[in-house]
Amino acid sequence: MGCDICGRNAYLFMAVIEGSKLNVCEGCGKFGKVLGHAGSNLRPVEKKKTVEKREEAVESIVSDYNIRIKNAREKRKMTQEELAKAIAEKESVIHKIESRAIEPDLNLARKLERFFKMSLIIKGDLDTDNKQKKQEARSDVLTIGDLLSK
Repeated sequence: MGCDICGRNAYLFMAVIEGSKLNVCEGCGKFGKVLGHAGSNLRPVEKKKTVEKREEAVESIVSDYNIRIKNAREKRKMTQEELAKAIAEKESVIHKIESRAIEPDLNLARKLERFFKMSLIIKGDLDTDNKQKKQEARSDVLTIGDLLSK
């Protein structure tokens, strides 16, 4: 006797899938609620829940990226146009990055890192990065609490 859904000959479980009790294999059991082992007294099956708590490393661009890029370009005595051609980007993008109008994405930052042999990307955990951004945002904004404490 095989699985009622896929027909595979495997160890079967009794499961309720869309209101019907079926004998299903372990793979098809995920489509419903497993009641127990098929052919037994239907003792409940405990599913193992594996919770992986992993810290995500977040990559971000350094805050003084524009100064680092401009200094590295000037150190090589290059114009923005020459740099743009060398890394296959538009001159306007280089100008906007150096004037801090835009922040380079990670791909462009990596390209600039390789070209200038310098560091523009920092790695940190998600919590530290969020705390730092909140602190930076708070330093610029005046709140009612700031007014009351003065």
